[in-house]
Amino acid sequence: MRANDEYMLRFMEGYDKRFIIPIYQRNYDWRKSNCETLFNDILKVQEHNKDYFIGSIVVLQEGMNEALIIDGQQRITTISLLLLAIVNYLKNHHSEHKSLIEQITETYLVDKYADENKRIRLKPVHQDNDAFLRLFTNNREDFILTSNVTVNYDYFYNRLVSEVKRGLDIKLFFEALKLLRIVKIELTVNIDNPQEIFESLNSTGKQLEDADLVRNFILMRQDAHTQEYLYTTYWHKIEQNTDFQVSDFLRHYLTYKLCFVPNQNLVYKTFKDFVFDNNYENSMEELLKELLEFSKYYNKIRTATTNSDVANQVLQYINKLKITVSYPFLFDVFYEYYNEKISKKDFEEVLQIVENYSLRRAICDVPSNALNKIYAVMSKDIQKNPHSDDSYVETFKYVLLSNNKTSSRRYPDDEEFYTKFIEKDIYNNRLYRTYILEKLENYNNREQVNVDKLLQEGTLTIEHIMPQTLTKDWKDSLGENADEIFQKYLHTIGNLTLTGYNSKYSNKNFEEKKTMENGFLSSRLYLNKYISQQNKWDEAAIKNRAELLGKRALEVWSNITTEYELAARSSEYIYLSDDYDFTGHKPEKFVFLGEEYTASDWAVLYRKVLDTLFNLDPSILINISQSSEVSNISQSTNAIRKPYKLQEGIIIETNLSTRDIIGMLKLVFEKYQLDENELGILLRK
Repeated sequence: MRANDEYMLRFMEGYDKRFIIPIYQRNYDWRKSNCETLFNDILKVQEHNKDYFIGSIVVLQEGMNEALIIDGQQRITTISLLLLAIVNYLKNHHSEHKSLIEQITETYLVDKYADENKRIRLKPVHQDNDAFLRLFTNNREDFILTSNVTVNYDYFYNRLVSEVKRGLDIKLFFEALKLLRIVKIELTVNIDNPQEIFESLNSTGKQLEDADLVRNFILMRQDAHTQEYLYTTYWHKIEQNTDFQVSDFLRHYLTYKLCFVPNQNLVYKTFKDFVFDNNYENSMEELLKELLEFSKYYNKIRTATTNSDVANQVLQYINKLKITVSYPFLFDVFYEYYNEKISKKDFEEVLQIVENYSLRRAICDVPSNALNKIYAVMSKDIQKNPHSDDSYVETFKYVLLSNNKTSSRRYPDDEEFYTKFIEKDIYNNRLYRTYILEKLENYNNREQVNVDKLLQEGTLTIEHIMPQTLTKDWKDSLGENADEIFQKYLHTIGNLTLTGYNSKYSNKNFEEKKTMENGFLSSRLYLNKYISQQNKWDEAAIKNRAELLGKRALEVWSNITTEYELAARSSEYIYLSDDYDFTGHKPEKFVFLGEEYTASDWAVLYRKVLDTLFNLDPSILINISQSSEVSNISQSTNAIRKPYKLQEGIIIETNLSTRDIIGMLKLVFEKYQLDENELGILLRK
């Protein structure tokens, strides 16, 4: 590897040079703001006549005349766009500058002696290349206006037009371009590892997406022909199936395969470990085939486009309620269904259980942060329990019901759900309130009402029957306990409905609301049927309606039962966030920040976690050790019975009870502002 300081245009010049952006690189993604900064910097260079450093470019020479741009494609593409904008501007407005047009074109942009398919010196990736080539026609009707390449070219072209009107000298501007400097890093074939260098260069500054790093990891290891084949056959289709949200898809896929949720910042590292642990490094096509298959499932889940209308409706709700933590488990459900291992009926039922489970938990205030861990291991737990293909649903139910009734993994039963449903503040739960009203309205209703759409259009509004501001009439109607009733029931389901009348009438008394145009008497909605039959609206009416809707909710979001009995041990991780009583248990393994460790006892687990945190940020543990609030982490061995030394003189007490260790970990996580879901523990049998 050789590094040289060089002028950017000198690096690009030469009648037979050609620069290739390898197919594994991401698309060109510089924004208008980046181009604006560059243009302004060049104006400053012109004013002060001083060199200006714009970064590094890493190249791998392939043959005599072609160079692969391993890093720096954004810079070389942007400079090429600026040069082309100058050429086309001069052609359109100042054709008398023929020599400058030819100089820029033939020195930096076009090799007029090369074969037609190699005439343009720079070859960007994928669709970027098509957009770039069309700019050379200088005919706007040919341009691909949606491409970022075209957008930035337009910016440069229009900026030149406006700057020339203000007195810019194009020749002097071009001379300023020659003062832009780079560090050219030239790799040696078969000696330097492009992937390692690429990762190192992108470990600081603007981070690449994990998907970019994964794509490079897969493709950079192949020859050019194989790269093209793997990209077009698999990777590009994966990008399309995921709507280019490949990083998100990969995290769900890895969760499904590994049964734990990778840290959001460690998806690429987790993927690499997964490849090596499963010996995929020599069979990347096999892995890409599976990724392509699951990307199709991901697409069907996100777009709710299965071959079942029932499933599609449920998936729409799952996505609307942002229950994306269920995706890893849904991958397994889709795999089973589309490989004809479970029936269409079972497929629909599993999805409905996922929807009902989420709503019941939300109503009963069961911590949502446990859900991603539940779904991470769900498919494995189902497989661990002996079952045939036709009992997949029953096994799923069994796994849900086998959780402790007070744990954060439980499926709330009818008694808990009913009680919470009629008491809960539904109105201020903006994610669920429209969904709840729509489901209650449409249950067993032949005329389905698109509540969400009608609310957006303003045809319907969510109405407090007892209004949010009590008038004298309302206080008189509610009686001497009006304020107490107001506070207790205002936002609960018994006092909420949908109306078609103007919201400015919401403070009207009950009789007026009932009999006015588009009032409760004229409403055809199920939610208004009980209301229209009442002569007054008081505490008794609100309670009665809540109980009616509560019973309906038990049918809409039904409970689950199963006769499945035989079950193998669950290999489920318990997370620090679960508030589980670990007393009397010993750890076998634990997952922390995406890494899996073994631990013979709690003291070992405690030491390893604190060692990792110290390496992550020592200052926080140093501050804790200097605090008088905590005696178990100190800079002195005084009063410490079984000391363990970290670094920087920090001593921790390891002779602690299980409960004390868990308590200390929670305290340290709070100081580090770490999510308690980052620590999962697998208990010994």
